[in-house]
Amino acid sequence: MKKEAKKENANREYNLDDIYANNPELKPNRFREILNRFMFSFSAGYEATFYNTDLSSQSIYLAGSKNILIGDADNKLYKNWLNAPEYIGEAENFPNYQKLETNGQQVVYKGVGSGVPIDLNFNYLFGRRFRAGLGLTYATHRLKKLSPESNLNGTLIELNPEIKSAFFKYYLTLGAELYHYKGFTYVLDMQFGKTSLGKGFSKDALERSMTINVGMPIERVFSEYFRVFIRPSYEFKNYQVLLPESTSTLKTSQNAFAITLGVKIRIPEIKRCPIHSCETQMKHAHGDQAYRGQPLVYPQNPKIGQIPKTLQNYRRKDKAKFQPRPAGM
Repeated sequence: MKKEAKKENANREYNLDDIYANNPELKPNRFREILNRFMFSFSAGYEATFYNTDLSSQSIYLAGSKNILIGDADNKLYKNWLNAPEYIGEAENFPNYQKLETNGQQVVYKGVGSGVPIDLNFNYLFGRRFRAGLGLTYATHRLKKLSPESNLNGTLIELNPEIKSAFFKYYLTLGAELYHYKGFTYVLDMQFGKTSLGKGFSKDALERSMTINVGMPIERVFSEYFRVFIRPSYEFKNYQVLLPESTSTLKTSQNAFAITLGVKIRIPEIKRCPIHSCETQMKHAHGDQAYRGQPLVYPQNPKIGQIPKTLQNYRRKDKAKFQPRPAGM
């Protein structure tokens, strides 16, 4: 019976929400209690932005062998139409430009930009599962080229905008914890905000849509105060280019996939135990004051029981002695 009980306790999942019995006489600082409801996170990673521009409603002109121009219904021509449209005149003034016949075919340009997003946000925790907050994302961005989906029998060429910019996004975030398993927490969250496209895009000529980002963070819970996470996400956004001297607009989709790595920290509601010789790993009391027994990255009550710090140090030093040696050594 004792062996079965030990086995059951060893296999029992450790739940951070059931660590300690609350002592109503030991009340933490009210201000720290409020701060403890906030979770701060910092992350960085990689982002791929997928450009998709449909030119089927525009006239298309080939200016030399390296430049694609577009025209509106009044045959006004524009260059740099992807990010900073510039009116250069009417088509009749450029007889050397070749007008491409689409013959009703759809003309779509696609490309992939890359960047490094750096994100900072904070969430207020509602109960055990739900969270809401605000955040900021700064991301470098570069787009080298766009390629035509169909080249109209070899008449279309690649577009090389060579855009270098920096995106800045501010957003509201909502999330919920879905599942806990062996120290991992699986979360679904969404971000709603606006994205500034930076100096590589003309602010006066662009109308931006709302940015909606859907993510599935996987958090490794080291303690109630510290988590490391990976967040794959997909983002929906687009913008419309307002062609100068015209009523025509050109819509470009700018959806993106990103994966980021980061840390999440909560401010402890009680201070670390100041007594150096105290080896209690649980939250505990000295006199009428409550303290936590561990650093931020360690749980306060490991399921394997309390291990004195001196023994922990010996275990680290002697760990190599217990590693199996390769055959023949």
